[in-house]
Parts: sequence; C-alpha cells; structure tokens
Amino acid sequence: MRLFIYFIISAILFVSTGCSKLDDEDFPIIQVLGPNPIVTTINKPFVDTYGIYTYDNSEVIEEWSNFNNLNINRLGTYNIYYGVIDDDENETIAEREVRVIADGFSFEGVWEVSLFDTIGGEITNVYIDSITDPSECDFFINRLNGCDFSQVFAIVSGEFGQNITIHNQIANSYGSPIEISGFGDVNLSADKIVFTYEYTYLRGIRKTQAIYKRR
Repeated sequence: MRLFIYFIISAILFVSTGCSKLDDEDFPIIQVLGPNPIVTTINKPFVDTYGIYTYDNSEVIEEWSNFNNLNINRLGTYNIYYGVIDDDENETIAEREVRVIADGFSFEGVWEVSLFDTIGGEITNVYIDSITDPSECDFFINRLNGCDFSQVFAIVSGEFGQNITIHNQIANSYGSPIEISGFGDVNLSADKIVFTYEYTYLRGIRKTQAIYKRR
C-alpha cells in the first residue's frame, strides 16, 4: 500500500513539475561583429555591414536596433545599440561606437565669406571665394581676406578632421608679399569653416576672423 501511494505521489510531481516549462534564467548572448569602433565619412549613409551575433538556450523572439543617437551629418563619436530578448523576457544589449570623420570630404567649391574684426567684432568684408582641394586633408584658399592673394595653403587635422591650420607662409597681395598664418574649426554639419588668422604687412599685424559658408 505504501509503495502504491509513493508511485501516485511521484506521478503527480512529475506531471506538475517535470513536464512543465522551467523558467530560463540565462540571458541571451549578443555580440557586435567586425571592428568596434566603426569609422565612416560625414554625410555618407551609414550601413552596419558587420551586424551582430546572437545565441540563447530558448527561442529568441525579438531582436532590435537603435541608431537614434547617430548623426552622420556632424563630426564626432556616437553609440548605436543592439538588443535581443528571449521568450522569458531576458534582455541583453550590445553597443557599437561609430566615429564620423571628415576623411574623404571635399572642400572644393565656391564659398561665401564674412570677415570680422576680432577686436571690434564688426564685419569688414563680404565676398565670394573659391577653395581648391588637391587632397583629402589639404586645400588652398584662393582669395583669403578678399584680396588678390596667391593661394594660401591650409591643413585639416584632428581626430575627426575638425581643425584647420594655416602655417606661417608668404602670400602675395596685389603684388606685395605678406606673412600670414591662422587656425580654427571645421563644422561640416553646416558646411562651414571658421578660423582666425593674422597677417603682417607694412603697417603692422592685423587679426581677422573668417567665416566660410558653402554656396
């Protein structure tokens, strides 16, 4: 009799526990594939060609991605996210870093220029200039200061290509040599270059801020 009762209890426990689905306490695995960070060029549509790897003991019921923080039209570092949720609602999130840089961006073209007196802040000249782009990181400004300059050589540098430097050099202004140098920032999200430069001529040194906006 005791043996019969034992089998009955064992059968009940098997039905109530052994045949039912146990909760999955293991979180799914997710991993971004390929390089991390990824580097891309500004204004270029971004596609993550490497994707992700996911694994879980149970059936994976949902994968998601979030690129909302990524701005391909502005230089900088951004994070994109991937997630996976299993059928027990365990969720794992992976992160990839995307660096938007200026490499491959062309500065060549026609620009509208506003010059400001850096002391008084007043506009001193507005004119049209053109930039010649012999390579990705170097270019020539053809009419810096609005005069009949010879080409002024500029270098784009920085982690994302956000800095402009005009090393000290001699340029011609209406046939007269002048010494010129400067530095500033590149804001490619607005196709804008802002820098301060100074030049030495017969009457001394003059410092000016130039704002270039692409036409």
